[in-house]
Amino acid sequence: MKNINIVLLLLVAAAIGLGGCSKKDNAEKIVGKWKAENLEPLPDTTMKVEVFYEFTKDILIAEGTVQGQPLPKMEIPYTIKSQTDTLVLEATHPQSGAKGEFKIMFDGDKVQMIDPDGAPYTLVKRD
Repeated sequence: MKNINIVLLLLVAAAIGLGGCSKKDNAEKIVGKWKAENLEPLPDTTMKVEVFYEFTKDILIAEGTVQGQPLPKMEIPYTIKSQTDTLVLEATHPQSGAKGEFKIMFDGDKVQMIDPDGAPYTLVKRD
């Protein structure tokens, strides 16, 4: 009987431990590759534009194409400013040194992102 209690105690402890591991904070959830799904903020939506983002733990990599022609790849360093329901990243533009905030809200497999200029985007996780 003593062995059964010990086994049950270990199973409960393991379940609690695994439950805690499955929950990621927002800073971990953003890491990965994303594609912009809606590009309504762009002035001319008749052009074929694709925008991709890759978040590492401290760099935002932005790349894309316009009419099939590649845009210059940008690597933008960032720091996490806030991690509540909205993840706020303070980014520094690599050429100008200007600082701005990206606001990111999680919605299942999608992310709603507002760039430093206030333009909203929907990002979808890529494999």
